[in-house]
Amino acid sequence: MTPTAITRRLLAGHDSSATYPLPASWQTTRACPDLLIEGAGDDFWFHLAGVDDKVGRFWDGKVAEYPMNPESRPAKFVVGADSNLWFIDENRNVIGRLSKDGTISEFAPSISESRLYSLTMGSDCNLWIEQSARRFEFIRP
Repeated sequence: MTPTAITRRLLAGHDSSATYPLPASWQTTRACPDLLIEGAGDDFWFHLAGVDDKVGRFWDGKVAEYPMNPESRPAKFVVGADSNLWFIDENRNVIGRLSKDGTISEFAPSISESRLYSLTMGSDCNLWIEQSARRFEFIRP
């Protein structure tokens, strides 16, 4: 069964929720949002499973979809201190930054043979990246 909406429920004593209908075109392609991550404010980002070259964002009852490089496989999302979505492109071994206006920037690891494993936003507001061979580096958003 293909989902038709995403419902966001606010917990911790709040009784409100919001439902975001998925575009009809997603329902016919059997696409399904996954990798949901809360953004800055009331928005949240997601990968569109079944359509590897799309990432989407819900906010204020609206939805936007952002086309990615067709060879991409975005994974391991984190929202940066700059409110942009950062991710690892597992197919192309680059770090991607997607802004709310759809601009995509890419950053290669400092050692080209190094595989990217994970990323997180540090308390220092830097984006920390774990690479193979126990190597870490950071990007200042």
